Amino acid sequence: MPKVLSPQDIEAFRERLCDIAEEKFAAQGINGVTLRDLATTMGVSPMTPYPTAFDYPDLVAAMKRARDTMTGGWKILRDQGRFKGDVDLAGHLHWSAMHGAVMLELTGLLKKPHDARAIARRALSALLRDLDVKPKD
Repeated sequence: MPKVLSPQDIEAFRERLCDIAEEKFAAQGINGVTLRDLATTMGVSPMTPYPTAFDYPDLVAAMKRARDTMTGGWKILRDQGRFKGDVDLAGHLHWSAMHGAVMLELTGLLKKPHDARAIARRALSALLRDLDVKPKD
């Protein structure tokens, strides 16, 4: 049965997670660090940081920001005349593809030579082709 964590336990975990993240970001850059890396360094399972590092409303807000960011890119393409489709649908498709690649990476289901970044790039290329996005002039 999982241990019930006190608010103090959760805060201590968050502080330790942030300290380790800060060190790794300084050494490897922000794109060179994953939550899975942080969990490994902390000696916990890859999924442990999620419920302890984030409150559910914060996680939902972060997901919405990510989706809005992707929808925003499609709005820019539309405003440039390079995309004529449904911006909200394109944003959801984009978010879904990126989320899928990230979840495969986080759960360890991707094996070499595959990696989430390459899969995300291929998915985005396919999405751009399928949604008939015009190249930049």
